[in-house]
Amino acid sequence: MRAGELAQAADWHKGATAEVRAKLDRELRAREAVGLEAAAEAASRRALGVASQDAKLIDTHQGDWRALAQAAEERSEEEAATEQWTARRYPPRG
Repeated sequence: MRAGELAQAADWHKGATAEVRAKLDRELRAREAVGLEAAAEAASRRALGVASQDAKLIDTHQGDWRALAQAAEERSEEEAATEQWTARRYPPRG
């Protein structure tokens, strides 16, 4: 082999080494990106689960509150009806 051929082979080897390093670097960054995406998706799924649970809790409390409000309204209507009945049945003295 001549010196020129050796220099050419050395240059090719350096280029090939640089390409392999670049490819490994790209693969590493791609793996990191996939890992970050997976972590973000997992966090998003957990947040969705928490939000869903919170929504169920809110719905439950809202239903309880509506039932209490309706019961209070019914009691109020019953009390008003009782007062009207009493006023008709027993007119005020005077």
